[in-house]
Amino acid sequence: MKKNIFNCLFLTLLSGLSSIATYGQVSNPTNIWSNTSDYVGWSTSHDVLFKINGTQYLTLKTSGDLNVVAGAKGYQINGNYVLRHDGNPNNIFVGVDAGNSGMTSSYNTFMGKTAGNLNAAADNTFVGSYCGAFNYSGEQNTFTGSESGQFNSSGHDNSFLGFHSGGANQYGHYNTFIGSVAGAGNGGVGVFDADNNTAVGYYAGANNIEGYENLFLGANANAYYTSGINNSCAIGCNTMVRTPNTVILGNNLMNVGIGLSDIAGGPLANLHVFRDHFVNVTDPTAVFVENNDVDKDGDYYGNAYGIRVRTLGANLFNYGGHFKAENATINTAGRFEATSIAAINSGGYFIAANAEESNIGLSSHALDGQLSEGGIFSGSNAVTNFGVDATADAALNNDYNFGVKGLANPGRNTIFNVGVLGEAPVNSPDPSAGLGTWAVYAD
Repeated sequence: MKKNIFNCLFLTLLSGLSSIATYGQVSNPTNIWSNTSDYVGWSTSHDVLFKINGTQYLTLKTSGDLNVVAGAKGYQINGNYVLRHDGNPNNIFVGVDAGNSGMTSSYNTFMGKTAGNLNAAADNTFVGSYCGAFNYSGEQNTFTGSESGQFNSSGHDNSFLGFHSGGANQYGHYNTFIGSVAGAGNGGVGVFDADNNTAVGYYAGANNIEGYENLFLGANANAYYTSGINNSCAIGCNTMVRTPNTVILGNNLMNVGIGLSDIAGGPLANLHVFRDHFVNVTDPTAVFVENNDVDKDGDYYGNAYGIRVRTLGANLFNYGGHFKAENATINTAGRFEATSIAAINSGGYFIAANAEESNIGLSSHALDGQLSEGGIFSGSNAVTNFGVDATADAALNNDYNFGVKGLANPGRNTIFNVGVLGEAPVNSPDPSAGLGTWAVYAD
């Protein structure tokens, strides 16, 4: 009887083992591979559950997907998390120490060693080793590149692209830096208002620390190492701006051309402006300068200049301005007008001083025309009108002093040769009231 009971138990055990062999998780329990039909899992369509001490942590699904059941867990390599979201499916952290445990903010993507490691804010994207590593409360930032935005703390709405771009920024907002080391010094320790800066190019804007609302465009386009560079632009490779409210266009070796697109040979100067004929317009103008220096109460202060020209250097001739007009019915090299209600209107004011031999306030030369005039000067509509007002102030020991010096070189068939011609028609019965020329001799 006992023998029969033992036989029954033995047959039951064999039946159970046979069932495990058919549906069990290991087809070859000897752990010795024998052929390609060996497997771990089910021989039928069932998920494979991985449990420890009765707690399920991982599921290999029949679809082939691997599911980490515990949301706060992730994929590790050598004990370090390299892929997880810490229980928040709106975040994803890729890389050793990327993101942090217990983060409650959402919509963050951190990829790279220590990227976003201290983050507690939302809507950030950090891609690169140590990218945004110290960011805590700054939101809506995009940092791409190793060490990009590394020390950002509360700065928000920044976009940095490139190695160490914006690396020192802590509190600056609304900045855009593109290029390796671009904007690297912006908003360093203790700086709270380095905002609205744009730097594009290698090392562009890297010197700017406290400045705001600046544009740096080109490799090494920069601000001088100083504070207070605001509302300024440095455009061009190796261009440096030193003062606020300033635009520096090109480095000191660069010529700037306007209207010279696809025109060979230009520009021919530091600034070359060319206006081509495209459409018929009234009074075509290449350059228009207007200076309206009036305060809100309508008062004027000091002197206002439309254009100031200064030419320096130990040259044979220095010209403050050179005007040339060609190919018209009437060519006027320069036209100067002074109008409006003022105490004195001067069409042109010319000063020459401190020469060793000759000071010439205005030199006019006319060539090769049926009617050639070195200058046309007129005054009208005032109590006193001067066509030409010329003053020569004498030094102590000068030999010659000319208010006006006129020279007329005769041609082959010249009938009249006049150095200075003065006409003064009068509206008076006294003919002596009109003086073509008037000379006063000192005692």
